[in-house]
Amino acid sequence: MGRLRSPYRSIARKGTPHDRRKPAKTRPPAGDHRQLRGHRHRACLATTAMGLLPIGIWAPVLLVTLRVIQGFSYGGEVTGAVLMTTEFAPRHRRGYIGSFIPAAGPAGLLLATIAIMAVAGMEETDFLSYGWRIPFLLSAVLVLVGLAIRASAPESPVFAGSRTRHSAPILEVFRRHTRTVLLGVGTGFGFYVIFYVLLVFAGSYLTTQLGHPAQVPLVAVAIGSVMVIVFGPLCGSLSDRFGRRPMIVTGSALTALFSFAFFAMLATGGATLIYLAYALAFGLVTIMYSPLITFIAEQFPTAVRFSGASVAGQIGAVLGGGLAPLIATALLAAWGIWAVAAYVCASLLVSLACTLALKETSRSDLTAE
Repeated sequence: MGRLRSPYRSIARKGTPHDRRKPAKTRPPAGDHRQLRGHRHRACLATTAMGLLPIGIWAPVLLVTLRVIQGFSYGGEVTGAVLMTTEFAPRHRRGYIGSFIPAAGPAGLLLATIAIMAVAGMEETDFLSYGWRIPFLLSAVLVLVGLAIRASAPESPVFAGSRTRHSAPILEVFRRHTRTVLLGVGTGFGFYVIFYVLLVFAGSYLTTQLGHPAQVPLVAVAIGSVMVIVFGPLCGSLSDRFGRRPMIVTGSALTALFSFAFFAMLATGGATLIYLAYALAFGLVTIMYSPLITFIAEQFPTAVRFSGASVAGQIGAVLGGGLAPLIATALLAAWGIWAVAAYVCASLLVSLACTLALKETSRSDLTAE
């Protein structure tokens, strides 16, 4: 097995592809587009490859490797997609148009949940033999869809019209925008904690601690995903009218207060209340999540916007989402479920405080250098 090259070395030296592209009067060179599309390609190919994993000692090693590739690629793709949509959008509709990208994540989650529920009905021997591979292999279709979309995507007029370029944009981010990066990490921190608690920990808690069948958390997550898809664009539109900060602060505060009620509703034992708890939790999270990535991206100037937003988002995802299930499990074992609720509440208050420390951006000019 050949030596794997770290992606950090190239990124640290050159920055993200979007930030280092040259100005173009019409359409940028094809090579730049291939570099930008690489995020989606790697994420989709890594997901498809999971369906081809061998059985044996190498399976967990390869699975973790593919999951890391998938996670970093997805993070870069989401940030790039938000930048492309918001930089093309009119100033008064950036929040609304940009909100469709965060809503696309739960749409994919909903499709994945439906696929898992479909194969979960197979005979256990068939499911363990080949059934679990089917949803992963079907993701290959997304590679073709992504290629078709990105092949015709021009550069945004905001970036094409910018005259400022940096040879190492990611170094420029840490040199001149360290405070903004750290506050961006904190702003997203609470969202990633609550999202992965809902997505990973709460499902395990329902099945292992409360004795519910696996279908209950799957259906609950599907209901929550629908809430984000339906209300995401509405919350994005409201951020255009009332501002990004008020939406994120309101969503953080309401979700923090609801975190205790959420676990109380799970403990009742009734599937209906569990579904309602997930619907309310995802609905409240949507208030802060819908304008979140747009808000962080708008904090940075054009020349380093991709690098700055990507770094802030990825660090927040690792510290918040990556560790949340482990921390929540440890708190549950040591002090009980209310300690988990307190952890979620505290993380959302961190997001609230960091959001207030950043500037309002809903009416800012993205073309300003």
